[in-house]
Amino acid sequence: ETKQSTLKQLPLGRLKELEVPVPPMERQEQFAAFVEQTDKSKSVCEEKIKKYTELYDKLMNDYFGG
Repeated sequence: ETKQSTLKQLPLGRLKELEVPVPPMERQEQFAAFVEQTDKSKSVCEEKIKKYTELYDKLMNDYFGG
């Protein structure tokens, strides 16, 4: 529900009436663990990309740069 205007608005009173579903704590903890593992995997991948990029740059320089 919004008022008719250029900007869509939700009156504070109506906002306070809205129910916001919250997952059970167990589900939230599972998600947090998933995010943490994903962050670790991302860090490992970023390190490998950095390592392989440096190796590629070195090889390109060795073969073509000098």
